[in-house]
This record gives sequence, structure tokens and C-alpha cells, in this order.
Amino acid sequence: MTGAGNQRGVTLIETLVAALMLVSALAAMFTLYRYQMFSLVAQNSQLDTQEAGRAVLDLFTREIRQAGADPKSTGTIPPIVSASPSKLQVQFDRNGNGAIDTGESVTYQYACDTSGCSMTRQVSGGTAIVFATSAPTGSTSIFTYFDGTGTAIVPGGAGGTLTAAQLASVRRVSISLTLRRKSPDPRSSLILASSYGTTVDLRNRWMR
Repeated sequence: MTGAGNQRGVTLIETLVAALMLVSALAAMFTLYRYQMFSLVAQNSQLDTQEAGRAVLDLFTREIRQAGADPKSTGTIPPIVSASPSKLQVQFDRNGNGAIDTGESVTYQYACDTSGCSMTRQVSGGTAIVFATSAPTGSTSIFTYFDGTGTAIVPGGAGGTLTAAQLASVRRVSISLTLRRKSPDPRSSLILASSYGTTVDLRNRWMR
């Protein structure tokens, strides 16, 4: 018979080493899980930003192409009411009654403060709707205007707006929008940025 005193047990050192290995393995698994989780959240945030940017460009393109629509040829419906690097108001006679009614004037505006930036769209007679939000970008110059020769128009009016003569010379409008999101990982200073841009001709003005 083998005596109980001859059976070898687990020493305290072996127990501590095993515990340390287990903790290290769990820490590695948690780190990997945390990385994967925040990567997924970051991808979803980036997709949301991209969808917001595309929505702005799609609607902007359609409405700029309609700007100045004058089915009755009244000659009293200028495509652009006011314009600056951060704000643009256009109009169109959508119902063909020869006048600008409620809902036939649209204003796009991009503004920033210390808390962030926002792109809004406001239809005449309605309230401003926020299309997209962004972390501060440091710039609100998103609209550029071109004359018939393709030359960029430098705003010459008060507050950086276009003068009446400059408004009458606009034939093309360009929008360049950058939306930024902070990384969802609180330990990361990474900024997720997506840039969008398009150039649209004022079709109704080119045909005149």
C-alpha cells in the first residue's frame, strides 16, 4: 500500500503561477473583445456619417438644379436669393403659378461653434431641419460659386456675402462638406472624418 504521505499535491507557487496565467489570458481576451467592440461601433458611426453626407448632397443637387425654375417665363424669379461661403438660399416656381409660394424657397446653412457643427435645411414657411452634425472642423466655408467662364467668385458683400451683381453672375455652385466624428473609444483621440463634394450647374440660368 502507498502511504498518503507519498502523494504529491499542488504547491502554493504552482497555484499562483496558474492563477497569473489565467488572469493574463482573461486580460488578453478582454482587450481583444474591447477592441472589436469599439471597432464595430466606429464602423457604424462612420456609416451614419456617410449616409448623412450623401443625403445632403443628393437633395442639394436636386434643388440647385431646380433653382430659378420659371414655367411661365415671368423673368422675376432669380435662382439665388442670397449666398455666402456658409449659407445659400435658392428658389423655384415649382407649382408654375408665376410666383414664389410657401415651400418654394430653400435655405442651406452650415454653422459651427465650440460644441460642434451642423448642416441645416429650411424651407420657407417651415422650421430648420438638421441634416447632419459634426465635430468642430474649424471652417464653415463649404459653398463656392462660379461664373459662366468657370472662374470662382470672391464674395464682395458685407459679411462675406455675394453682392447683387455677383448673384446675377453665378452659373455653378460647388459644395464641399467634411463631417467629423470622435472615436467612440474614450481612450482614443482618433477623429473619424468623411468628405463629400459635388458641383451643380444652375440649369435654368444657363438656358437664359
